Amino acid sequence: MSTYLTFSIKAVLVSLIWMPLIISFDTMYPHVVGKALFSRSAIEVILFLWIILLSLEPNYRPRKSWIFIAIIIYMIVGFLSAMSGVSFSHSMWSDYNRMWGLWDQLHWFALIIVLSTIFKKPESWKPFFIWNLVIAVIIGLLALTEAFNMSPSPMRYANCALDSTLGNPSYLSQIMMINIFIAAGLFVQSI
Repeated sequence: MSTYLTFSIKAVLVSLIWMPLIISFDTMYPHVVGKALFSRSAIEVILFLWIILLSLEPNYRPRKSWIFIAIIIYMIVGFLSAMSGVSFSHSMWSDYNRMWGLWDQLHWFALIIVLSTIFKKPESWKPFFIWNLVIAVIIGLLALTEAFNMSPSPMRYANCALDSTLGNPSYLSQIMMINIFIAAGLFVQSI
């Protein structure tokens, strides 16, 4: 049963890696809302499967780590700042344009905990880094089609900025920069 659960967690994780390609054209913020709702839902499914896995296999429990303690302190500071801010509701839930509140941070924190217990060996991360590079190449190719006015849907992308499916050129640059380092790391590891 634990092998099926770990396989299911990894399968949902692979679907989460494809999240940057989601665009929900029927929403007010097409580049943000679909990605945020999908990622939160996928993380909740992963967390649900992981809780079942914990009840069957106690060796998947998280171990104490300085990184976890630092992240917990960060989440506590975030909660305290939300409590003392202008609007606790806005700090907790954010808005549809950003989708980045404390609730979203709690989801990603839960995902970090789950993944650190599922992937214990460095080799187990390699397939997911490769999938991440595939998605980055697709996003980069979509950005190039925008640069040369060959976009698959020019009416939808007519904003004079290279943003691919991310909605903001700075997000595109961040994801490309991170994936350059991932590619370099995988290349160095291969030689």
